Amino acid sequence: MAEHKEYSCIRKTKKALADSLSHLAQEKPLNKITVKDVCAGAQLSRNAFYTHYPDINGLIEDIESQMLVRVQTILDEFVDGEFPHNMLVSLQRLLTMLSENKEQTLMLIDNSNSTTFLPKLKNILGSFFFGYFRDFNTAGFEKTYDYFYVFIAEGMIGMLRRWLENPENMSKEMFAYMSYVMIQRLVQIEQ
Repeated sequence: MAEHKEYSCIRKTKKALADSLSHLAQEKPLNKITVKDVCAGAQLSRNAFYTHYPDINGLIEDIESQMLVRVQTILDEFVDGEFPHNMLVSLQRLLTMLSENKEQTLMLIDNSNSTTFLPKLKNILGSFFFGYFRDFNTAGFEKTYDYFYVFIAEGMIGMLRRWLENPENMSKEMFAYMSYVMIQRLVQIEQ
């Protein structure tokens, strides 16, 4: 029981630090945010910060890693489901998670200091949708796979950024359905 409480305490501390950083990132560039700023926003001591992270970049890397695991987990759960319904369900669950973590998602997408997050996210999204393109367009499309992969990954990231910046313009359900219809048409699936 003591181990679970310790883990819960660590998880809460890390979440408070991550929330503080992502909130501060809305106000100023990440490279201008200090450990002191993050700790003040989280109402934690710098000792608490340094117990878990060597610096701000360590915190950012942890946030990135957790976000990528969550995205991959959501998409993996639906790979074996019934296509195309599973794609819509996957998009809805993904958008729910990303919108619940809006500040962190936007911070990571717009982080010019990170050279790893966007390529990894594009790889996860591109691979997920690429599988459908490959499965339903098997003849004569081998040379276009790379282009499709880039198109769908870049497009999804751009659409996601725009929606998260102004979610009041379109409901999560409508955004998921619009994305689903675009992808469905792209892979030429007929219902």
